[in-house]
Amino acid sequence: MTMDSKTGPAGQAPPSEPEPFHAGRSIGGSALREQARKHYQLGNRFFDFRAMERAQDEWRRAAWLWRLAAAVRTARIERVTDLRAVILLLLTVLLAFNLVYGLFPRNPADLAVSPDDETAEERTTWWERWLDTGHPQGGGAPIVTLHDWWLRLEHRWRTGSEEPEPDLNVRQDLDQRWPDLVARYRRPGETEPLDYHLVAGYGFLRSGDFNRAAQAFASGLPAARRPKQRADLYQGLANAHYYAGYRTDAQGLAVYDLAQVRQAAQAYQGSVQAEPRGLSFGNLGWMYFLLGQYDRAEAASQRALRMDGTLHYVRLNLGLTFLVRGQEDDAYEAYRTVILAQPGADALDGGIDDLRWLLRDHPKAYPFGDLMLGLLARAKGDRVLAQRELGRFLAGRPSGARWQRLAQQALHSLDSPVGGL
Repeated sequence: MTMDSKTGPAGQAPPSEPEPFHAGRSIGGSALREQARKHYQLGNRFFDFRAMERAQDEWRRAAWLWRLAAAVRTARIERVTDLRAVILLLLTVLLAFNLVYGLFPRNPADLAVSPDDETAEERTTWWERWLDTGHPQGGGAPIVTLHDWWLRLEHRWRTGSEEPEPDLNVRQDLDQRWPDLVARYRRPGETEPLDYHLVAGYGFLRSGDFNRAAQAFASGLPAARRPKQRADLYQGLANAHYYAGYRTDAQGLAVYDLAQVRQAAQAYQGSVQAEPRGLSFGNLGWMYFLLGQYDRAEAASQRALRMDGTLHYVRLNLGLTFLVRGQEDDAYEAYRTVILAQPGADALDGGIDDLRWLLRDHPKAYPFGDLMLGLLARAKGDRVLAQRELGRFLAGRPSGARWQRLAQQALHSLDSPVGGL
């Protein structure tokens, strides 16, 4: 074979650029490096034969292939680096997920079992139980924000893992409040989605943040379509306004902001229009009473009792309405009915406090209230209060002989809750 310094073997001119691989076929970095080595050795042979141009051409081919091999290797390293970055990001998200969820105790049993039915079967799946952290799962736009979770963390940081002492003025932890709310508003077997506006509203309400509670309830109303859902939201909104305008004096008796009471009355009206309920009618009657609309208070209370005759607090409110209107016989019958039913101490305490509140704001205006207060105190077992109020009533020299005899009999039978009634 003859070599020409300009043309190479067989008189062919060398190509200007190498062709290390064919279209449609890719070559790895090791194959490229092997071809580069061969071209480099071939260049050395041309150099030995003093074919400088062919030697330089082969060396250029070798250099180009080495650069290409290095580029292939770099791209592969970059892909591996990107894959590692993605894996690290996923691990970081997973760790953050577990960290956040690990901060809050999981208590799926409270979410699955109704407080009214201890034998109810568990509602959630294994996956739902694993995800459950004590806050509700479900559809809808959540009202609870990052600030609310920060309040939880702040409380935990301040009190540690132990429960706060009973005498400390610390808000109830959200960990304890959420399960109760979810169990209340989504019982086992229910298919309706959980209303986050409702749950968040009562969460704020129980934490004492009445303004945010009202905002949470009100924000859910535009999207509420079902009557029950609207009634629940309106009732929650009414409760928020009522408690926003409620405080107690040094004696523990109520002081009301009537502007908030009016807003509560409007919300209760919306609730009973959406879905009539005895409880809502009873609360609406109390709002009317506080506003001095006694006819409307009586009508709403009577409607509530027709729907549910066991609402003792409504009957006590009705008795108070009769009392301020001077209907002593009707007032006595309302109080007598409650006392004969022997309800729990909570109902009697409510009636006693309402009478004390009325007598505080209207001293000596309703002497009949002293007699009713004495009878309620006796029914509760408070001998001191009963003796004081019954004695005060008799000291006022009541005009009705019937009421005078009733007070005297009650004084002689303080240990009998229903004696002489």
